[in-house]
Amino acid sequence: MRREGTRGPVVLVAGDGADLYRETCYDDAWVAAHGWGLAGPLSEVEHFTSTGMWGTASSD
Repeated sequence: MRREGTRGPVVLVAGDGADLYRETCYDDAWVAAHGWGLAGPLSEVEHFTSTGMWGTASSD
């Protein structure tokens, strides 16, 4: 960005081993017990990763 004379934010996303979430966020029963409906968002992400298009999974 500096070389091209542009400015803007730089974002870093760093993951961890997720061991702390194994019994919560990564447990389907725990997620369901908390009333989180993940089918829609999961469908959107799967659609994006297979097509590169965001926000159009429901129109297929």
